[in-house]
Amino acid sequence: TALTSIVIPNSVSYFDSSVFSGCTNLTTITVPDTITGTYYTAFNSCYIKKLIIAEGSKTVTSAMVPCKSTLEEIVIPNTVTTIDNGAFSDCTKLPKITIPGSVIKIDSAAFRNCTSLTSIIIPNSVTGIGSSVFSGCTKLSSVVLGKGLSEIGNSMFTNSYNAMTSAAYAALRGLSDPTPAKSRYEGMSLIQYNGYPLGQYIIREEWNSEDSAAVIMRIKERTTANHEHRDSGTFEIYYKGA
Repeated sequence: TALTSIVIPNSVSYFDSSVFSGCTNLTTITVPDTITGTYYTAFNSCYIKKLIIAEGSKTVTSAMVPCKSTLEEIVIPNTVTTIDNGAFSDCTKLPKITIPGSVIKIDSAAFRNCTSLTSIIIPNSVTGIGSSVFSGCTKLSSVVLGKGLSEIGNSMFTNSYNAMTSAAYAALRGLSDPTPAKSRYEGMSLIQYNGYPLGQYIIREEWNSEDSAAVIMRIKERTTANHEHRDSGTFEIYYKGA
């Protein structure tokens, strides 16, 4: 019970039955991507608060994330390129996470039911996001999507905010064009999501142009004081040009 932190070496591939059971003071663990499985009693009566993904790891999987219900901090190194299916799902006490610029793909349900997550920034390096990535993230109020996205899965915000299909994203961003629009303001995303009570996406063709378009899609999150149901969504296009 005196153990407070531990670094798992690359030689370990599996957390076996009750291996850390009863380590009630274990709060920090470093895990490599050699871990392929975890027995359900491996971390009984553990309350790990900080997970460090080991330097050199390429992929983060759910098997590498123990004690999901108690985690409050996750550190991802800039060697990681893929966040796998459901990797951080059900991390209900995780308020924030930084995704490094090395990540290229975020698979389905990666952050599903992270009910304390309030905001997230997807870096420009990410080209694909799977389905239901933020499903059930009930406190999520701000999502900034990077400029490198070319594929977004369905039901992205199911049970957190209304989903926008990949087809709608493709139509709005013109992703059929192999060269997506680029922002003239370096580092500023062309796509932004604002959560409750606005519940809207703003998609810009460019930030600084005399003849560019902007699209606003409100997705039935806006409410008024005298009724309980969600108002109808709207679709607006603003165009400035000759």
